Amino acid sequence: MSTGEARIVRQGFRGYNGPRRGPRSAITSLFFNTMQRTLGARRSVWAKLLPILTIAIAFLPAVVIVGIIALFPIGVEEIVPAFDEYYGLVGISLLIFSALVSPEVLCPDRRSGVISLYLSSPLTPVTYLTGKALGVFAVTGLITLVPPLLLLFGVSMQGAGPDGFGNFMLTVSRMLAAGIILSVYYGLISLAISSLTDRKAFASAGMIMLLLATQISVGILINGLEMPEWLSLFDIFSVPFILVQRIFDSPREYAEVSAWLYAVAALVWAGAAAGVLYLRYRRTGLSR
Repeated sequence: MSTGEARIVRQGFRGYNGPRRGPRSAITSLFFNTMQRTLGARRSVWAKLLPILTIAIAFLPAVVIVGIIALFPIGVEEIVPAFDEYYGLVGISLLIFSALVSPEVLCPDRRSGVISLYLSSPLTPVTYLTGKALGVFAVTGLITLVPPLLLLFGVSMQGAGPDGFGNFMLTVSRMLAAGIILSVYYGLISLAISSLTDRKAFASAGMIMLLLATQISVGILINGLEMPEWLSLFDIFSVPFILVQRIFDSPREYAEVSAWLYAVAALVWAGAAAGVLYLRYRRTGLSR
C-alpha cells in the first residue's frame, strides 16, 4: 500500500477563540447535567424507570383526590386530607428517591475518575458540589413542592380549599417553606452519605440504615421506655416532617417540644451533612 502522498503540513496548537463564560456558566451546566442524570435522561429505559416511579408515587394521591372531587363534588371535605398530612405520602417517595436515585449524582464521578475532568475546568470542589447539590434540590423539589400545590389548587377550584385569599396565600407560603426544607434537608443528607463511598449500593444501604435506625431507636426510647420527648430531635428521618407540622400549626407528634427546637435540629443535621461533604472532598486532595 502506497503512502507517498501523506505528509504533515503544519505542527502546533491552536488557541481557543470562543466565549469564556467562567465559573458561573460551569455551575449552570453542571446543574442541568445533574438534573438530567438524576431523571435518567440520555440513559437506558431502566435508568429512567425508578425516578419516574418515585415521582409518580408523590403525585398519584393528589391526582386521585383532585379527580374524585371533580367527579363527585358533594361531601369532598371528608376525603380531602389535611395539607400537612399529605407530606407523609411525600415522605415515602422522598425516602426512596434519596436512597436509590441521589447516589447516582456523586458515586459514578468518584468511581470513574471523571471528577478530575470537572476540576480541570473553572470548577473547584466547592463549586462542583454547589452545582450537584442545586441539581438534586431541583429534582427533589418536584416531589416536595409540586404535588401539595397541585392538591391545594385542585381542592380550591372545587370550593374545598382554604377560606379567603389571605388563608389561601398563607397555605401556599407554608407549602413553599415545607417543600424547600424537605428538599434541601434530604438532598444534603443523601449527598453526604454518597460522598463516603463510590458504590451506589453502599450509599443506598447507608442512607436507609441511618434514617430508619434513628427513627426506630428514638421511637423505642420515647414510646417504649417513656423517655423525654426531646429525644425526637435525634430522629434524623422525622425531624423535618415534625417541623412541617409546626409550620402548618398542627403539632400531631411530640407537642411538648417547641417548633424552634425542631428548626434548630433540622439546621444542625443539614449543616452536619454539608460539613461532611466539604471535608470529604477537601480531604481527597482534588485540585485543578
